[in-house]
Amino acid sequence: MNTIDLNERYKKICSYYGAAIILAGILTGIYNIINSTSYYVMLAFSFCAFAFIPFIFNKVFRLRPAYIIHFAIYAFSTLAFGIGMILNGYHLVPGYDKFVHFLSGIVFTLIGCCIFYIFKPRKKLEREDAPLTSLFSLCFSLAVACFWEIFEYVINFILHNDPQNVFTTGVNDTMQDIIACLLGSLAVAFSLWRFLAKGRENFFSRILQSFCDINLTAR
Repeated sequence: MNTIDLNERYKKICSYYGAAIILAGILTGIYNIINSTSYYVMLAFSFCAFAFIPFIFNKVFRLRPAYIIHFAIYAFSTLAFGIGMILNGYHLVPGYDKFVHFLSGIVFTLIGCCIFYIFKPRKKLEREDAPLTSLFSLCFSLAVACFWEIFEYVINFILHNDPQNVFTTGVNDTMQDIIACLLGSLAVAFSLWRFLAKGRENFFSRILQSFCDINLTAR
């Protein structure tokens, strides 16, 4: 399947997915108004905003929509914010927190790679990009993980909900979150290096190729 056909297929999927996120946020928000606390009401209605994040990203960087990236953001938002926070999956499902942090490494390494090519002067994939692209993408993902842990630490002083489990695990939870993110990041960074350096295509390289075909080759 070529890039245009793939993008059109994901465009249709994302139109329904984005609407489902908004609807889910509204319905869970109404439910929490009746049955839960203001904190969960805020979380539920905030979930609606994730439907617009890919479009804001495109607007900021003046990009054409690569809907496979939109889908990745929607899917990760659903797992991390919708199931993890609103439905309390982090506390109810053993290991779910580490699984999501592993996925965060995958998603943000891919996003970091796209950002690398947005700012690269020569807007095309080249073999000599392999070391720097992989390193930049890896560092971008770990920077996001670091800022997320800082955010969780700060938010505890405001909401007192202890998202880092400070009272039970302390530094162990934070370090395990970052390590899980690192493992996901390394998997994607290595896959992208193999693609750029040796031309070995894989699932992640096809996402990058789709993004570049839509946004960069014509610049």
